[in-house]
Amino acid sequence: EDHADAACMALDCVIERKRISDLVARSAAGDHARQLCRLESCGLLHPFLLLEGEPRQANACTVYDDPTEVAGVAAAPHAIRSDEDIEELCARHFLLGSCIGIITTSDAEGTVRILRLLTEWMIWTLPRSRRLPMLTAAKATATRVETHDAGLVPRCPTPLARPSQLLSSTESEGNRYTVLVAASPSMLRRLGKSSDPDTGIQVEEVPQLLADTEGGCSALISLRGARACNGCTAARCSSKTAGTVLVVVLPGARLVREVLEAASLLGSSAPTARLAEAAATAIAALLEAPATALDEVAPQLSQRPAPPRRLVILEGLRAAVLSAARALPATPNLSAMLPRLLSVVELVALVLDLWAGWRTRIHEVRPASATSSFVKAIARIALEEAQKLCDISDIRVRSRGGA
Repeated sequence: EDHADAACMALDCVIERKRISDLVARSAAGDHARQLCRLESCGLLHPFLLLEGEPRQANACTVYDDPTEVAGVAAAPHAIRSDEDIEELCARHFLLGSCIGIITTSDAEGTVRILRLLTEWMIWTLPRSRRLPMLTAAKATATRVETHDAGLVPRCPTPLARPSQLLSSTESEGNRYTVLVAASPSMLRRLGKSSDPDTGIQVEEVPQLLADTEGGCSALISLRGARACNGCTAARCSSKTAGTVLVVVLPGARLVREVLEAASLLGSSAPTARLAEAAATAIAALLEAPATALDEVAPQLSQRPAPPRRLVILEGLRAAVLSAARALPATPNLSAMLPRLLSVVELVALVLDLWAGWRTRIHEVRPASATSSFVKAIARIALEEAQKLCDISDIRVRSRGGA
């Protein structure tokens, strides 16, 4: 409010903040669904839904205008009544390829910190020719090279394109689907032997994925047409992969280590965005290992026009920061990082989403259990969404036949 409009600038990011109590209260009326639709069509490159508070709070919140309180009235399809409903909302949102990212914070203080970090990153990556309109393009380029030492820390490329809108391809014509969860050994131990032929979900071990070190693990979730449908040849429909999701889990300690290494190289006084950029570059390179392993695990994916959706789950960031703070040597360089170590680590998580093409999710409370539950939710919802499309396709085929 203290600046004229001409001195202000709209960054390519918009955030819809919702406290858990607000999300639950108006969910029966579908308020959040309409707001998400508006975010989808806003035209900005980085729309986000920010959920503030612990999801478990949803269990104690009141849903206003809840139709289930009236006898004989069907439940509202958008109503959110529990932390499981919030988990399903996030999983479904990711699975359907929404351009909206989801950020979670524990309280208002965390929200303010995230907003500050996002603003700092957006300004950092904004082209100098746009940020300083009075400079010529040549001067802006020279200023960027001088200020950022481009030879030392690589600049961020253009964000990767998001996958297509639907997980299941319209070419998948099988009238029954199965979900195959190919899990690394550590992920398999978390999921347990949860294969269920009746539900169509199969879990098996695939050691070729990310090496299970330091608490990391991974899973490849594939949706497949189970058998040929009427009028299609088996070669066309049988066991066709209709969509794939790659989930990689990293411990928070790995992010903290990369941030400290960046501080050791660039100096603890380097800008937060610069430190986060260097650490995110290293993490992105690490994440390419399981992505590359897809060629061995599922070579048929290379023939698909859309790449698999990619999700990285970061476990225990706060605990890792506290542990590092207690263990840090008393060197002036690294000790100076302590006041903002959490901020830099959180920005690394955001940068992986903003720049590296990985949707990011953070699990702080009972992280192993939360990750297992979320992976199972993705598999379950993939099957549900595929079956919906299959049922719609069958209705259309019957309608054409009747005509």
